[in-house]
Amino acid sequence: MTKRSLYIRLGFVIVLAGCYSPQIIPITYAPGTPIPTVSQQSDYSIQAAAIASALVSELQLPSFKSQLYVYSSLNDFKMALAKEIEDLTENATVNSDVVATLAVCSHKKILAYWSSRVPWAMRVKSLAHEMTHLAHFALGNWTCSRYEHAWLMEGFANWMTFKILERLSVNTFKAERDEFLNGFRIFRSKQAFPSLKLLSPYRDWLNMLDTYEYSGTYQQSFFAVDYLIERSGFESIVKYFTLFEHSTDADKNFKAAFGIEFTDFETDFRGYFTKLSG
Repeated sequence: MTKRSLYIRLGFVIVLAGCYSPQIIPITYAPGTPIPTVSQQSDYSIQAAAIASALVSELQLPSFKSQLYVYSSLNDFKMALAKEIEDLTENATVNSDVVATLAVCSHKKILAYWSSRVPWAMRVKSLAHEMTHLAHFALGNWTCSRYEHAWLMEGFANWMTFKILERLSVNTFKAERDEFLNGFRIFRSKQAFPSLKLLSPYRDWLNMLDTYEYSGTYQQSFFAVDYLIERSGFESIVKYFTLFEHSTDADKNFKAAFGIEFTDFETDFRGYFTKLSG
């Protein structure tokens, strides 16, 4: 996270209590749909359609529909959330480069605000992150309770985003990963990372973000997921999310998907990321 940018990636399921005149863009996820070309001139509808097509192709999702709500001001975005997330209205910082996005499972929608100075590639990146969250819910047949490990959901949202950016010729997976690795190593040189166990409950995620910032939370989570995929395969990640349709026991689902106890994986990952950050 740069000092000039605010990323509000809220991992909570909410019920929207009102509408503050957003631009509403239908998003259709349909298997076999050609991936549109995106560029700096692409509007939100083309960007969303391209990301949706890439997600369906990568995750083998069933078709479903959702909506993107784009707000013209950060204040309107905050007003849409104020009744559900009071501290956002009080504590969100307004500056020149603001990205505020949220995936809402219950209504299959994404709420978004981007200030005019946010580069188009960053808009695509943040939209892909939130659309991946909707894909998580779709895989679990829209089970709208966040019982999953928060680090796994957020780490995979970024991992999948980097894959999508490469599919859309916006940036390479390697370039995005290298940027994360640099931040990861800088953080490691200054302080210890929190455990994955601390990063598991969604009720604690925002507090962890405040305490350990982007590198200690999102970047560490990305590398934990990257290692999981290297260790167990991409299909295991997909299986993990599908299991929540029938069980909200995150640790049980973790073992069923990856063939290892969560506590054992965390120990294994500690050894891996010590080498990674060295």
